[in-house]
Amino acid sequence: MHSLFIEPAAEEDLDELWNSSSSEDQDAADLIAVTLEEIEGDEDFLSRMYRRDVTRGGEPTINADNIVSQWRKGKNLVRLKVWDFPEYGGVLIPWRIICAYDALQETYYVLGIIKRESNYDENNPRVQRILRDYDALGLPTY
Repeated sequence: MHSLFIEPAAEEDLDELWNSSSSEDQDAADLIAVTLEEIEGDEDFLSRMYRRDVTRGGEPTINADNIVSQWRKGKNLVRLKVWDFPEYGGVLIPWRIICAYDALQETYYVLGIIKRESNYDENNPRVQRILRDYDALGLPTY
């Protein structure tokens, strides 16, 4: 059975969004929190989430895909895109949920929430923190 753990730094990212002066960020935080609750109880989605380009329909709609630049370096990192109101064509939130996957333990660790435009750039401080947290958890690098 797959598990999902939210790391403290990811909780801080979410709190930062909730405490933002931007209503868009606050709404995104609400949707991210709902998304994490939804997938935590969805064994079918969790069992497929590490694969390439996997979508979970519904509200919210979630697309999971690996972060290719990191998979090429041996890190099992997955990004989640989240859409709100898919029945109306969907609104893609400008944030990505970043998870590490430990295949041996069938466990996902939510490491952070980053702006889409960061493009997973390793010079971005939040991406650097996520990569450090991945290593600190002792997750395998292949």
